[in-house]
Amino acid sequence: MMTAFVWNPVLRLPEAITVALAFLAAGLWLAARGTGDASAGIRAKLLALRTVALILVALIWLNPGRWLDNSSDTKRDWLVLLDRSASMRAEYEGGANRWDTAVKAAKQLAKASGDQGAVRVRTFAGQLEDELTDFAQTAPDGAATDLHRSVNSALDQRAVPLAGVIVVSDGRATTRAKLDETSLRARGRGVPIHAVPLTGNWGSRDLVLTASPKQVSAFKDQPVKITALLENRGLGAIKPVVILTGPDGKELKRQDATLSDDQRVPRVFELPAVPEGGGSYTLRTEPWPGEHIASNNSVSVRVDILASKTRVLLLEGAPYWDSKFLAQLLRQQSAVDVLTVHRLNEERYFRVEATGAEPLQSPDTVFPRTAAELARYDLIVFGKGADGFVDSARAAALQGFVRDQGGAILFARGKPYSGRYAPLEALEPVEWGEPFAGSARFSPLPDSGAGLFGGALPAGDDRVWGTLPQLDDLTNITRLKPFARTLADGTIDGKQTRVPLLVVRRLGRGMVAAVNADGLWRWDFRPEVRENGAVYQQFWVQLMQWCATYSEFRPGQDYAVRLHDSSSELGQPVRAVIAWRGPQSPEPKPVLKITRNGAPYADATTTALPASDGGREWAAVINPTEPGQYEIRVADAGRPGKLEGQALLDIPAPASESDDLRPDEQSLATLARESGGRTWKLDELDELAKQLWKKDTAIVAGKPQWEPLW
Repeated sequence: MMTAFVWNPVLRLPEAITVALAFLAAGLWLAARGTGDASAGIRAKLLALRTVALILVALIWLNPGRWLDNSSDTKRDWLVLLDRSASMRAEYEGGANRWDTAVKAAKQLAKASGDQGAVRVRTFAGQLEDELTDFAQTAPDGAATDLHRSVNSALDQRAVPLAGVIVVSDGRATTRAKLDETSLRARGRGVPIHAVPLTGNWGSRDLVLTASPKQVSAFKDQPVKITALLENRGLGAIKPVVILTGPDGKELKRQDATLSDDQRVPRVFELPAVPEGGGSYTLRTEPWPGEHIASNNSVSVRVDILASKTRVLLLEGAPYWDSKFLAQLLRQQSAVDVLTVHRLNEERYFRVEATGAEPLQSPDTVFPRTAAELARYDLIVFGKGADGFVDSARAAALQGFVRDQGGAILFARGKPYSGRYAPLEALEPVEWGEPFAGSARFSPLPDSGAGLFGGALPAGDDRVWGTLPQLDDLTNITRLKPFARTLADGTIDGKQTRVPLLVVRRLGRGMVAAVNADGLWRWDFRPEVRENGAVYQQFWVQLMQWCATYSEFRPGQDYAVRLHDSSSELGQPVRAVIAWRGPQSPEPKPVLKITRNGAPYADATTTALPASDGGREWAAVINPTEPGQYEIRVADAGRPGKLEGQALLDIPAPASESDDLRPDEQSLATLARESGGRTWKLDELDELAKQLWKKDTAIVAGKPQWEPLW
């Protein structure tokens, strides 16, 4: 195909014409001057010849010619990819399954195309399959689904580019998707991908069993709570049974539950004690008749027993009932070593520990001043009057204690000083405002897997929280600092204002928490409240234990392990980082000890990373070759018989079509959008054909070429 003659100069046409006219004028002037001595006849002929030559040069400069279109009328086909994997046998709606619905859609698309473009239908499962000619002889029995591989094969197998691809599928994949790469490749080739997701109502009937948290830390001989959460999705009124089994597979306890549609209920299993070493406990319930998804009817919970006590330093600058009761409570806990220091006035301090009590005359003998002294503790608790213990130098040491040594700080009685106190402000998880007049009831919020409420403590919807006395001495919080989370709040009496009452913040390797209230001692003081159990005792003991174990390092341990991924695909390497907060001599030499499903699996060597402020780190690579639950601990030849740190890695078995039949509309939508296409509903297929089956999609485009006039 050719176009009409056009000008195609190097410059834009207006500028090129201006240059040509200037060139003509200058050339004619020079020609006139050069023929001044010639006779009139010869001069006229020379000027005419030179004028013609100058005009020809100007025309060449303007570059007249035409564009040649190398596009041809070769037809470009549309390809319909029909999912033939076993998941397509699943129920769709109206008595039809996904496969029958997909076949009907493919036939409708082929019929609607008419003579505007060829529509070919090919099936796929684990790979791209042959063109489909007989729908009746094809069954949805593919053992895998790999849409990434199938689309790439379709793009590679044709000499003439496709006009586009239409995927009719449930989106369910058995391989780790690389659909973003597929989308970009299709877009680069000018082949948009459109998707027709088959979702239907499948997955709407489900009994879901989860656990919160999935990893529990406890001390030896301490009761352990394992919380199961049951959710009923569309099964009507049901009465399932939740069974708890131990690491040896034997049933320990069972509980009944009654759920209506869309109801979620917890079931708490309390174990008087867990054997030393802990283990993996399993919660399960039998699949309910009519349930779509059976794979989420069991969950494992790892229970880890801490060998070392939690070492607590409690500092109180304004002793009151709260601080008195809290100190007494901590001294009664066998899993806690506590040192308490009370500030009586500017010059008098009183120190209480297990070996006795003694008066002190100076803060210099009260608060640790160096990293080595702070390393004696896992948790530091401040009451009121914290400015009587901490100056700028000690505040800097505290920041290193949290950020580098994985320590924890708890501000237990709200704002720990009056007015402003800059040395402590950098550590606090919030920015304080003005005091509130009034009181508020403590209301836990969903903790998004933090494992405090609904795990160690009653969940937020437990009736016990509504029966407790309200708290006072509240302070307005103007801003949460980065990475801070509110785990509980309350509504001020007579107002609609909600104020955070428990805020936690991860800071480096450690954490900081603040209880924005006073008066918790009333929770166990009144006789009518004691019927709810020892809520005061549970709250403080579990909160402090949670703070000490929420940081990167566990109490009494100098090694910690963190993984790049807590769950990975079989055969995919996983990077582990080992941190050390102990002394630099003798030289630490960590080695990872890995177990799989409780049995020894392998050791992994470590490589030192560049030293960072306040600590040292190593890296290692874990290569899981079998599915299962892996536990990673740290051993050191200089610390024989001691394993420290802990990280869990879940490697599921390769997915099969029967494991999970839930449709994945989101993956199909991403594939379509990133390639330049879109998703379509089944009732939009006629509109899809109307918009896509156009003549210009049947033209094979080539690169236009310029043909000069000469």
